[in-house]
Amino acid sequence: VEQKARKVLPLTDEAIVLERGGIVHRGPSDALLASPEMLDNHLSV
Repeated sequence: VEQKARKVLPLTDEAIVLERGGIVHRGPSDALLASPEMLDNHLSV
């Protein structure tokens, strides 16, 4: 769902972002939404 992350994340409690098989973020979805750098770097949204 990375293409629609900004729409889906507000509906979830937790987000896990994987990169090359490793976890680069695991925590509250709102923390991920509050981090434009994380969204840009890992989700390209």
